[in-house]
Amino acid sequence: LEAVIGAGSYDPSQLREALLRDPVRTFYNLISFQSNGMMGSTNPVRTVQLLPLSPDAPPFLRANSTRHRLLRPGTELVYEMPTWQQKQRAVFPCKPGQYLDEGRCLACSPGRYRHFESMICESCEVSTFAAEPGQSRCQPCPQGANCSSPGTALPVAAAGYYLSSGKDGDIYLSCSPMSLCLGGNLCGGSNQGNMCQQCKAGTSKQRGFWLSGGTGACGKCPPWEQNLVLLALFCLLYCGYTYMIFKATIASAMSIRRLGSIILKIVVNYFVFAQLALQSAPFWNEFLEGGRSLFDPGASSGSNSKELPVYLSFDCLLQQSGMQLFTTQVHAALLLIPAVLLCNALVCILRNLLFLRRLRRQAPQESSFDDGSWSWHEDGQEDSQEESKQWKEFRLTIIQSSVVWIFVLYPGIVKVLIEGIVCRELDVLRLAGNLDIVCFEEDHFYIFVLCISGLVAFGLGIPMLFFLVLYLRRDRLMQPSIRRKYGFLYNGFEHRCYYFECIYMFRKLLILFAASMPQETIRGTLMLCLGLYFFTQHLHLNPFDKREFQVLDQLEVLNLWCFLVTVLLQLLLRAAESAKTDDPSGVLHGPILKSTVLAVVASSHLAFWLHALRALVSDLLIRPLRLRQAAGMQLKRWQLAFLALHRSWGLGNVLFFRDETASLDVEALSEKEKQFLNVALQNTLECYMASHASARPGLVTAALREAVHICRRTRRLQVDWLQRHEDISVPYLASLWGSARAAGRNFLRKARLDSPKTQKGHLEEGSCDQPKTMRDKTLSLLKMPAMEVASMTDSLQGTGEMDGIFVEELHDALMILWPEIRRGRPQLHQLPVGKEPSAALRSSQGQDLLIEIQAALPPSREVSLTS
Repeated sequence: LEAVIGAGSYDPSQLREALLRDPVRTFYNLISFQSNGMMGSTNPVRTVQLLPLSPDAPPFLRANSTRHRLLRPGTELVYEMPTWQQKQRAVFPCKPGQYLDEGRCLACSPGRYRHFESMICESCEVSTFAAEPGQSRCQPCPQGANCSSPGTALPVAAAGYYLSSGKDGDIYLSCSPMSLCLGGNLCGGSNQGNMCQQCKAGTSKQRGFWLSGGTGACGKCPPWEQNLVLLALFCLLYCGYTYMIFKATIASAMSIRRLGSIILKIVVNYFVFAQLALQSAPFWNEFLEGGRSLFDPGASSGSNSKELPVYLSFDCLLQQSGMQLFTTQVHAALLLIPAVLLCNALVCILRNLLFLRRLRRQAPQESSFDDGSWSWHEDGQEDSQEESKQWKEFRLTIIQSSVVWIFVLYPGIVKVLIEGIVCRELDVLRLAGNLDIVCFEEDHFYIFVLCISGLVAFGLGIPMLFFLVLYLRRDRLMQPSIRRKYGFLYNGFEHRCYYFECIYMFRKLLILFAASMPQETIRGTLMLCLGLYFFTQHLHLNPFDKREFQVLDQLEVLNLWCFLVTVLLQLLLRAAESAKTDDPSGVLHGPILKSTVLAVVASSHLAFWLHALRALVSDLLIRPLRLRQAAGMQLKRWQLAFLALHRSWGLGNVLFFRDETASLDVEALSEKEKQFLNVALQNTLECYMASHASARPGLVTAALREAVHICRRTRRLQVDWLQRHEDISVPYLASLWGSARAAGRNFLRKARLDSPKTQKGHLEEGSCDQPKTMRDKTLSLLKMPAMEVASMTDSLQGTGEMDGIFVEELHDALMILWPEIRRGRPQLHQLPVGKEPSAALRSSQGQDLLIEIQAALPPSREVSLTS
């Protein structure tokens, strides 16, 4: 009371000053207080501190009950003295999250909160938000949300993220790439839709010849004329590449030494795996953007810096025609193989009819250039036989080209069909390939049924159909007609692994399915596991044969290694990005790590290409040059340099076979060639062991003698053909040169036949005066029957021995005999007596000898394989 009277007010601050200024007389004694609320040390009495109950106690008890503590002079307070606000909060009638307004408790608005220590609602701090009213505290801002301003009620998506409302609340999804989303569900450039994955009208994400590549940014569609011309050019290039594989397949079927189609087939598989691995990697987009900035420094500035130019887009043609993009892609994928096979059949029929027409028109004319000395047919039979041969060749061509087309189109069709069934859980289940489509609703259910049917028919049906076809012909795979039809599927594989191309198609199906997974972690993990499994499987089985020093197995190992390294380093970069907060030094996400990853990936892919180019050069250039050198023809300096470089690698040396002692002279061979020869002889012995209950190593001499005779006869036929056509400079230019000569010859022939002198029979009278060389060049050994070729080559053997045999040639000749050894051909299971080959094999191999020389002929000399 004295303090109130002295202060003249009830204000707590003034009362405090009055108590501290003057001692208060009580019935105990004079009491003075210190600034901390304790009594002075000179006071002889003790005091008691009254403490309120804990904040968890009910408000009624807190206002009417108390605790006390006896305090001696000089001791400190256990609790600070409560302030006026604390006393007021102790009896505040509203719950946390509410404030008092004229005697009523009202909830705090969104973006504001009130905890029990405050009596007013406060705004949420930065990086927090309160989406609902009446919150006692603010929630931390989730990853991908933007809470940069105080008082955030509902945070918008930050840059690089997209806000989607799901069943369990809002979800902030990471955009891919993150540069597409600008924040606040705004898309950069011409992108739109969920996660900015769709394009506005008149724009497209497809660009260049890598149709599904790019950064995901939409660009303006090219002019309609440019798009149509480039699309036609792309189709022509695609058909040209398929035709190149088709011609290489014919060469591989005709000659067991040709590896072109097998190498190109591995390259096709490489393209599929490399595209899937690189496009799922984060550094692929950085590589494209970095390459653009390198060639166009001004491209990194501006609002449309992420939009790469669109030169070619199938989407733009569909937009201009008013079709729905995704639905049209599914229908096109289902109809593509039937349409291509139908067009292929029509082209083959038209080509065959034109050839027959030309054959019938030129049949009476060719008699003026040929005296008939090379014909073994009676009059009137040659034309009908030639036509029947051409129709048989037509059937072979249709089957072979259809197999090649199905193989080339298979990955793209399966990829489109898989994208039609893979869904992603966002606010609802949405199609991963088009997030604007809700899964299993009316629009998607029809597409889903089509895609499932297509995957069963094409994805699973095609490999199973190929396997069934090969299984039914597993004992006749080395026959020329079977090799022409289906050799593309098993050429290059060991006989025990003839069906492995079907397994490789299932492999592509699984990897395409894994690459279609929407979650990056699941996608990368599945692709890594599949890559490890197939890599280990290949190292364990080695399904390819050992031709050209195991070059096919090495190429496939490099193909799988590139895929495996790319996916593995992609996961490493993603783990490094997620560990930024735990790595303050910046080593895990700095430029050094990214540069190292890019260098390893680039070097792996470069190693594959160097190995593939080396294999193609050896098959298309070195082998013909060695043949020309064996024929005694003069080579140019650069050709000799190629052969010298080939020998510097320890290749191109020859061995000699001594007929008298049935021995091999391997003194000139390198260690690598000796090891390769050892492998060939071991495989031959394994074939004998598989067909006999007991091993007889001496029988290898019988197979070796037959293989040497095959090499010699094949070499003599090829050399004879080269000597008859010395005007063709290099064998690999025979296609261009032969076509030009054929066109010129046909033009001159037509001009002579149209002249008055020709119509009067002048050409028939002077046909015998034609130079002999000109008549010889119109002839070919392929017109001769197989027995005549065999007898002619036997007569050529007396002219002297060949200079030597390459190890690769001997290995390939032994490969021809391996199926015969397994089948138990008697002539190969008898110890050799003389040096002449068996007569039974001579007639059966005559057709194979024709096959060997057919690969060197220009296209202008197309002759039936069965002749």
